[in-house]
This record gives sequence, C-alpha cells and structure tokens, in this order.
Amino acid sequence: MKRYFSFTLVEILVVTALVSLLAVIGFAGYSYAMDASKRAATESLIQQITAGLENFKIKNGYYPVSNTYTVIQATFNTSDGMLETVTFDAKQYKKGAKDGGFDAFFKNLDQEKFKKNISGGQVVDSWGGAVYYKYPGAVNTAGFDLISPGEDGKFGVTPANTPAAAPTAATYKSNDEWACDDIANFMNK
Repeated sequence: MKRYFSFTLVEILVVTALVSLLAVIGFAGYSYAMDASKRAATESLIQQITAGLENFKIKNGYYPVSNTYTVIQATFNTSDGMLETVTFDAKQYKKGAKDGGFDAFFKNLDQEKFKKNISGGQVVDSWGGAVYYKYPGAVNTAGFDLISPGEDGKFGVTPANTPAAAPTAATYKSNDEWACDDIANFMNK
C-alpha cells in the first residue's frame, strides 16, 4: 500500500503568511524606489532649467521677468520634434530669434528628457504638477524662484484638503525650514 504525504493546514497557513509578508515588503520597497526616481527626475529638470536660465543671463544680462509665479510654457516643432519656444509670464522666447534669443537656454536642455516633462504645453514635474517660475524671486531674492509642488501636488505645508494653487512668498518661512515635499532651486534638503 502506498503512503501519500500531504501538507497540514498549519503548514499551508505559515507558508501563505510568509509569502504575503515578502510581497508586502517588496511592494513597499518598489514604491519607495519609484518615488525616489520621480524626485530625482524632477530635481534634474529643475537643475536643467536653472542652468539654462543662468546661461541666458550670461548672454543677455538679465533673467526673463515674471512678477508673479507663472507656469513655464513650452512648445515643440511638429516637423522635427525639437523644442521651439519657452514662455515665462507673457514673454515668449524663440529658438534662433535675434532679439534676446533663447539659444543659450536651449543649449543646456536634454531635448528628449525635457519633452517628457511637457503636458498640455506646460512644463510639469514627474507627478504631473506644473513647474512655476518667478523673477525676481520671492524666496530666492538674489535670483529667481523655480518650484515644483512635488508628490502631494501642493506648495509648502498645507492642510490635506486644500486645493493646489500657485505658490506665494508666504508659503515658505525661510530657506532652512522645510516640512514639505516641494522641489525648488532655492531649497537645501
């Protein structure tokens, strides 16, 4: 007579619990890695735009003026897929224009990476929130403010049910007090 071996109910429950625990740990690690990746990509975008604006100032002697926080707009050429214009506030800068052209700005951009951060004509972060620009800066008074709302889609420290709005100088207390997930050219996290 053959003997059949089978698992007991306790053994099955223990194995199921261990597999579930490993799945939860793996998912948490994956979520953390994805958020860290999105944050790094947004920081890279902010650095690219900052470098482009610095080159623009070196060439033209000034930063594009925007007295209020405005969303950076961008358009691509439909024929070659290259960046064609960037708009800060009401002034549009075209590639190759002779009157304060934006060629120094365009030189620093990785066109393919930058294109991934354009949605509906606006420059957006990795979570889909608009990137705002202001010169002269409200926080970075020596230069310009360039801010992404980060993962929560809100600027500064705001109550949970507050709708996202453009940042204001009052949103931030000082350069060394950060209790938010915003990403900006003036933050030292």
